[in-house]
Amino acid sequence: MKRWIIVSSIAVVALAIVYALYAWFHSPMSAPAEVTAVVEIPEVSITEDSYEDGIRLIEGTVRASTPCQTMEATGVHNESGGVRVDIILPPDDGICLERPEEREFSVEVEADEDSLLTVFVNGVEATVLHD
Repeated sequence: MKRWIIVSSIAVVALAIVYALYAWFHSPMSAPAEVTAVVEIPEVSITEDSYEDGIRLIEGTVRASTPCQTMEATGVHNESGGVRVDIILPPDDGICLERPEEREFSVEVEADEDSLLTVFVNGVEATVLHD
């Protein structure tokens, strides 16, 4: 009689394991979510673009996500003969009101008067609007 109880217990446990494995492998698995990167194209407004004595002055505004966000703007005359302005707006790690704010920048670059201007914000080419 004891042998019959032991054998039936082992059979029930074995059936439970088989059922669990069957359910595991035959259950509908969801496909991995498709990852899409959304890159917002920043806009930069150029308020001044002047040339004097080989120096090109470029001034404008860019939108920062918070009033506390720092900004750095640099300009270079690149190898293709154009002017590249890089604006860096690093993320603000402090506590600050999340209210977008226009920030002014100004760069001077030794370049030709008719050099093509490109502006990048955090490494992304910006749409340049001329006021």
